[in-house]
Amino acid sequence: MNEDINQVLIEGNVVNTPEMLNTKQGNKLVAKFRVATQSTYLHHASGKFSQHTEYHHLVAFDSFAKYVKQNLDKGTRVRCKGYLRTQTWKDDNGIKRYLTVIHVKKIEVQESGTELNDW
Repeated sequence: MNEDINQVLIEGNVVNTPEMLNTKQGNKLVAKFRVATQSTYLHHASGKFSQHTEYHHLVAFDSFAKYVKQNLDKGTRVRCKGYLRTQTWKDDNGIKRYLTVIHVKKIEVQESGTELNDW
């Protein structure tokens, strides 16, 4: 039987100072932050290169959240590995909204090479 794979690896810059929260039950520390990644591509018609920036929402729990709090700030270059989860909710107008978030399982700060692994 084939097993599905839900795995993401991104490397980019932290966009915002991580937001620290507790779960609704109050028993887990949560860090929410965003990372920007850039890619360059060639426009075939014009022959010119362009850049595209993608913003990723990430969430880290417990020991990873503590690591994020201590080591990440706006502008920090990081490599993050994790898996995707899509959150759904209805806004104030009753419209269903979606947000895909990377749940972090490994973080490496590029400047210092510090790594925290929780496999």
